[in-house]
Amino acid sequence: DNQNYAYAINDLKDGLNNEYLKNDEKLTKQIDTYVDEVIKKSDEFISAKNYDDAEDVVNDIMYAFESGEDNYKKLETQLTKVQTETPVYLQNIDLNSSDYFYRYQSGSKDVLGNAYEGNNVCTMSVSKYSPDSGAYAEMYVKDYKKVKGTLAVKQTSSSISDATAYIEILDNNKKVLYKSETFTSKSKAVTFEVNITDVEWLTIRLVNAKKTANGTISVILADVEFYKIGSSEPDAPVATKETSNPETSKVETSKNESSAESSTESSKAESSKAESSNESS
Repeated sequence: DNQNYAYAINDLKDGLNNEYLKNDEKLTKQIDTYVDEVIKKSDEFISAKNYDDAEDVVNDIMYAFESGEDNYKKLETQLTKVQTETPVYLQNIDLNSSDYFYRYQSGSKDVLGNAYEGNNVCTMSVSKYSPDSGAYAEMYVKDYKKVKGTLAVKQTSSSISDATAYIEILDNNKKVLYKSETFTSKSKAVTFEVNITDVEWLTIRLVNAKKTANGTISVILADVEFYKIGSSEPDAPVATKETSNPETSKVETSKNESSAESSTESSKAESSKAESSNESS
């Protein structure tokens, strides 16, 4: 009743060790019931994104079973599910190489005063003294299908002044999968999600958009998570020119609107000519 399944199962297993109860069907079924309840509880933790609890509740009772037992196999399958569902933080992911990329940045504030707490906050910085490649972090992501998170301009003691920069996410062929808006000292936080299915190596980089600027601009990468292939996390849209570059998308929209206006004006002119011709005749 208190959901102390480990103790309950241990007591039932002790009962089955009694020579008179070795094949007691009622005790065996009760153990099976508790194992099913533990798996259900683990699934509830997964749904609530409490992945550590989802794993712990299973590990708590696994010791009671031998590796060949059916219940052990069921619990082992559940552990595999938990591990598949658990995203990996950018904070913890192994990097092949990086520059001007900083982990352990919990407590960072953005230019609007919002604080980013927790164990998954990183930052990147560029200035006119940064290399042409900007700040970057390269990582192996073959086992992942999606990355998502929040980007915000960091409030720093040094002047941002007229410095601007944008985030790019590129695959191993240097194809741009995502390009953020250009951040300034007044930018609001933005969220992103990128489809990285079939990507082997991924690079996240901060590009200095104005190399003549005097200030330094830093961007917070908060709650950036990588989701494994096979997880129930919804897939991100596959990148296109429009989805990977919001600024290009705005330009294209403007062009289309301009084209539509021109077409409308042209139609009005043709209509006017036709009316004029009818009146003459």
